[in-house]
Amino acid sequence: MNGNWQLFDRMISASGAQLRLNASVASIALASSEKPARYKLETESTEALSDGETEELAYFDYIVLATPYQFSGIKVGDDVLQHSVDEIPYVKLHVTAFTSPFSLHSGFFHLPPASEVPSLVLTTLGEDEVTGDPGAGKAGFFSISTHKMVTNPKTGLPEHLYKILSAEEITPKFLSALLGVRVPGTFTGQPEDYPQMVEPVSWIHAHAFRAYPKAYPRVTFQDPILGDGLYYTSGMESFVSTMETNALMGMNVARLILDDVTEKQEDMQTEARSSQEYLDGKRLKTEPMEEL
Repeated sequence: MNGNWQLFDRMISASGAQLRLNASVASIALASSEKPARYKLETESTEALSDGETEELAYFDYIVLATPYQFSGIKVGDDVLQHSVDEIPYVKLHVTAFTSPFSLHSGFFHLPPASEVPSLVLTTLGEDEVTGDPGAGKAGFFSISTHKMVTNPKTGLPEHLYKILSAEEITPKFLSALLGVRVPGTFTGQPEDYPQMVEPVSWIHAHAFRAYPKAYPRVTFQDPILGDGLYYTSGMESFVSTMETNALMGMNVARLILDDVTEKQEDMQTEARSSQEYLDGKRLKTEPMEEL
């Protein structure tokens, strides 16, 4: 109800892990033979470093890269990656949320005047259109949804909260056609040629991000094991990019780490038993036999 970010917030709380905000991993390198750990991590603050503040070093046996490697900016030392990391082609998605006292204009959707426009409109490419950039076709958007009614704190009047998903930035011209009323170049504010009119858009927020991968035919997928003790959950992103599926990938990687730890413990126990049996056998041979 309040966002799927809560999945990971609860996971972190339940794990008891040390959470370091405003910090990022700068580099990963193999640890020297003097250290018992496999890897050396260098972290840095994302905030401005104060005088005398330096990056920190940390050592780990296991590392999980849980972010798309191509955007991470992490420097990787020699011999760290035993498998290459695929670069994933993402769709750049523009998300625009805005509020307006005006309903969606029926004429924009080629409906009869005063017709009720559906609260959710999804688009597909026309028969004469092909998939490609920008990808939304002549409709100009992927979806337009009416989320709920809200109250404008300045006027005290009800307004619609809309969200648009599109392949390109939403323009005042587009919103003018969508609402059937002139939207100024600044988006918010009263149009100059209609000084007495209420604001057609009272609030707007736009954000662009790489939301999901472009679906190309493929026969292989990213190996989640990049090296000895080095794992990668974001290889899942070449197939589907959601928080929920990455959580499942994290569960699978956790199982791989558990299996590796268990196998190493069993190997150590087997080696210890073999060493003990060897020593016991050697003592039997060297100790004199009791006289009858």
